[in-house]
Amino acid sequence: MCPPMNATVTQHFLGQFAPTRNGSEMERFREKFQRSLRSCLRRGFSVEESFGMIWEETWEEVAVTEEEQSMLFDELIGWAKKVAK
Repeated sequence: MCPPMNATVTQHFLGQFAPTRNGSEMERFREKFQRSLRSCLRRGFSVEESFGMIWEETWEEVAVTEEEQSMLFDELIGWAKKVAK
């Protein structure tokens, strides 16, 4: 029988599988949105045809406040323009 792992080791090990390190909803939203948009671009879709759909899908999964949405929208529009070049 193996001895139980101590809490520090367990937390470190399981932390490697966490979706985000920071855990803030804005960060989760940003990371998911960027990952999804990159995937669409790799498949040949344009930013114009993908942005709105991905925004809605991401918001359904990671709810952020209206204020956070406003901040993220401006940031991610600028990011998407750079990625599309």
